[in-house]
Amino acid sequence: MNQSLFNPKFYLSIGGFLGFSIALASGLLAGNEVVIVLRDSSIGCLIGAVLLRRFLSVIQSSISSAKLEKGKDTDSIDDNPEGAKGPAAVSS
Repeated sequence: MNQSLFNPKFYLSIGGFLGFSIALASGLLAGNEVVIVLRDSSIGCLIGAVLLRRFLSVIQSSISSAKLEKGKDTDSIDDNPEGAKGPAAVSS
C-alpha cells in the first residue's frame, strides 16, 4: 500500500484541526467566554491529534497483520500440494 496514504503528520494535522473546530464551535454555541473557548479548543486540538494518530496506528497494524496472514496462507498451500483437497487430489 502507498506509504503517503499513512503519513502521520497529515493525520496529526487533521485530528488537531477537527478537535479544535469541534471544541471551538461547541464552546461558542454554549455561550462561554472567548478566552475559555480558546483554551478548551487548544486542549481539544491536542486530544484530537493524539486520538486520530492512535486510530491510524491501529488501522496500519491491522492491515500489516492481514497481509502477513494472507502471505502465510498462500505459502502453506504452495508448499504442501499433497495435502490439498480437491478434485485433482482425490484418486479412486
